[in-house]
Amino acid sequence: MALSDRSALLPKTDTPDVASLDNGKSRKKFFPVAGLAIAILVASAVVFAKNNNGISSTMEAVSTGVSSSELTHNHSNDHAEYGWYMYKVAFPTANGTSDDAFDFMLHHSGGSTCEKVSLGCSGYKITCTFGANYLTGSDLDRQIHYVHAPALYSQAKENDEWGVDGWQTFVQESMGNLTDFSAFMHNKVQLFVGDIDTVIEDLESSGYNLMKRLSVYEVEGTAGVAAHVSTQVEGKIWEFVGFPGKNTAGFTDWADAECPAAHKVDVNMTKLSHLLVDHTQTKGLRRNSSLWISVHTAASDIESTDTQKIFTDLRELTGAITSIHQSDHCKVVTVSSTMNTDNLDNGAEFGDIVTMKYVQNNNFQKVQVGKKLRSISDYEDYISRVHKKYLSKPEKLGKAYHWRNWDHWLDQHVGLKWTESSGCHAKNQAVTERLLEDDEYVGKRAIHEDGDHFYVGYEGTAMCIEYNTECHHGKGETNTCTCLKENSNELANASGVHYDCYHDDYWD
Repeated sequence: MALSDRSALLPKTDTPDVASLDNGKSRKKFFPVAGLAIAILVASAVVFAKNNNGISSTMEAVSTGVSSSELTHNHSNDHAEYGWYMYKVAFPTANGTSDDAFDFMLHHSGGSTCEKVSLGCSGYKITCTFGANYLTGSDLDRQIHYVHAPALYSQAKENDEWGVDGWQTFVQESMGNLTDFSAFMHNKVQLFVGDIDTVIEDLESSGYNLMKRLSVYEVEGTAGVAAHVSTQVEGKIWEFVGFPGKNTAGFTDWADAECPAAHKVDVNMTKLSHLLVDHTQTKGLRRNSSLWISVHTAASDIESTDTQKIFTDLRELTGAITSIHQSDHCKVVTVSSTMNTDNLDNGAEFGDIVTMKYVQNNNFQKVQVGKKLRSISDYEDYISRVHKKYLSKPEKLGKAYHWRNWDHWLDQHVGLKWTESSGCHAKNQAVTERLLEDDEYVGKRAIHEDGDHFYVGYEGTAMCIEYNTECHHGKGETNTCTCLKENSNELANASGVHYDCYHDDYWD
């Protein structure tokens, strides 16, 4: 059955009554944690600076002060009452790579509660939690996923040799052994660790190539040095940051062309060190050895109309705050949810603040692998073409029907969650109305006891946005099933074929 015909089997999403919106607004191997006092941690950065000529320029910047080129715009819109916070980042991974992705996540990422969850047939969600509240013994809501789903649509043209598999191969080859910086290295996650030396030892002994950099670290009036250790996993960079250790071999400053502002550590590392406590199983809490602090995406033009619309939606729908850094080399837009109440409950009160950064690096917009030359813009445009092909059908039934479809690039997203029960339906309706009004490319999925998830493929970016509410709005919504290209358990059930999609709960 054709995509357009299969989608017609599913009821449309209810369009909300605009007047009902709020105020009428419609617009494992775990890295050991250093058991040192905080004063010693800070002192280690000073000793490191004195004994290593390789970071002289970094330390000079610390001692003389750095002139700021930050052009900050706070756009909280008095939405401090909002309960939105960043809880997840997810990446699609190529066919046949789920075991490798899971091995890294389980043994090298520093995450806890790692799982490889079946999504049906050969589809898997590989997930770990990054962070725990050592006062209450509960996990913080911080997740990183890889999604392996070879049956899902991901090519702009049938058999065009790109899709998720082709792009991942190209990006991995472009990064090589991480000797030199390249365009797609701005697509990364950043995690804080308490012992950077152990990270280096673990990754190098396991055969991972590393890139080592240093940056000026300035938070709350204190200045020092941050060490950055990066490796490549299924086409994405994992960057571990922390106070410099004894192993200083191979570290250099971020070059101006590499856009140091993009890699800047935004959290208070001293404060986060308190979270890295070695809890035993008898205390009912797994060891914390890394904390997810940021996710970055490479951008071709952060001032384009399409990209600016993303920032507008994030500010107006979730109360996010945006700021921009501009220099001769790059522009960086940082998105955070520091003003939101639920963000405090999920780590911010401990200094665990997750940010999202869009990085337009004018020095690194293209990369060549053999005879293939591709740019960040090519990557963004390709993904938008896939969204248009699969998320804008069936045209004749209206845009509310489009949300039943899917493509694998929607699995590349940053998730923002609203967990409050009070006002949830109003927030759900506000998101629904905005996305319908603007005719965005959306895949909507309803999870039993976990509410509606809106996965939005905004144009002008490779990174999708997920709006996750803990309540439902609409009828006939579908859960996931990666046995079918449309990723729909309702279509799987309607087909009469028995698929191994065990999570067949749906909301009606």
